[in-house]
Amino acid sequence: MQRRLSKSDAQRIFFTAACAALFLCSLPVHAQSEDYPSRPAGKRGSLEGNVVTSTGEPVSDARVELRTLGGMTVSTTEVGSSGSFHIADLQPGWYELVASSGIHRSSTTLSISSFVERMTIQIDTAPARPQGGNVVSVSSLTVPSKARKAFEAADQRFRENDVRGAWERVEKALQAFPKYAAALTLRGLLKMQTNQPQQAVDDFVGAMEADRSYELAYAGLAADYNLMGRFDEALRVLDQGNSLASPLWLAHFEASKALLGKKSFDRALAEADRARSLLGKDLPMLNVVKGYAYIGLNDMNSGATALQQYLRQESTGPLADKVRAVLASLR
Repeated sequence: MQRRLSKSDAQRIFFTAACAALFLCSLPVHAQSEDYPSRPAGKRGSLEGNVVTSTGEPVSDARVELRTLGGMTVSTTEVGSSGSFHIADLQPGWYELVASSGIHRSSTTLSISSFVERMTIQIDTAPARPQGGNVVSVSSLTVPSKARKAFEAADQRFRENDVRGAWERVEKALQAFPKYAAALTLRGLLKMQTNQPQQAVDDFVGAMEADRSYELAYAGLAADYNLMGRFDEALRVLDQGNSLASPLWLAHFEASKALLGKKSFDRALAEADRARSLLGKDLPMLNVVKGYAYIGLNDMNSGATALQQYLRQESTGPLADKVRAVLASLR
């Protein structure tokens, strides 16, 4: 039996759908698979670099993995005592470099030319900062009634697509309680919807600082980075939120979008499937991610099936129009 969604689940789905629609509408009609750019045979390149902590100290026990943007591992190596590594005989093109040490992980996208490329990748191995000091957690404070009521009104206006009404009420909530994580997150999303993605970063970061356990702030910042095409930063934010107890499907959904943007299509599919499994419900936006990913893998039939499923669920709106354009391009 399919479980009934709670009110908080429904709010998260609406939040996620709004973020996803902004991102997916910005994608090109023709998604294409790309592990390596098409190049004539020629001189091969190499990569050398260092793995360091946030304070610049070498990480001597790190493992470095180089992948194509399609997720295929090209090379895996352990760094030396100085934190250095060297990978030779590489075909020029775009790659993802992943460094890990214990539970800590960092990744970045880089381009390899026919020369020696140098890269320093940073892993923050410091323990998580404890709650306290200047960090105020809403879990340990009572949000004033005035702020809570204003936020609930703003949330209702937002779900009714009344942007102006939501703006007015969320500002009232923050005037009453400036460190209100939920209100900061909602204002960040409103900024995304009104073409202010860079300004939205401050609100999402502020929400995370106000309440480090508020998972929607992590999802919101990742969604904002996805919208701006900053896919590696989106994945890093999601890594930070991985220790949160609930609800992990949001992290997998945003990860699927980031990986789609990076043209890592098979990994995007895996993350979308994981999100659906954890949610226990077929979220329409997941079918769009899966459709684009299948098309990127040149599986046009599966891509068309996923996009048609989305249109059976959501038949109107800018994203539905975009999906129809994609389907028309496949014929």
